[in-house]
Amino acid sequence: MNFIIKYKMSQRRLVLNIYRSKLKLCHEFGYTYGNYYFNVKPHYNLGRSLKIANKMKNENKRITYISNHIRQSYKDQKNLTDSDLINVYIDEGLRVLRKFDDLLF
Repeated sequence: MNFIIKYKMSQRRLVLNIYRSKLKLCHEFGYTYGNYYFNVKPHYNLGRSLKIANKMKNENKRITYISNHIRQSYKDQKNLTDSDLINVYIDEGLRVLRKFDDLLF
């Protein structure tokens, strides 16, 4: 029982670190914290959002658009309890973090 609690806490810590590092990268590219320029609906379509982001010419709007979608995706999945599904989202977050420069340029 104690192991399960520690495992869930380590997952939570890992997810928060991924979220913080993504927002730091956005901030380095010009995103200002708390900028809610784009209203993102819950459970949005990621593929369509990435296509829209790639078509944007203004870099500041693109960075804000991506940051708002990052924030919304973490809000959508913050109440998950299935450990396997959490691990899938952690893997997806790490993969996106590695390819983050491709999204911005």
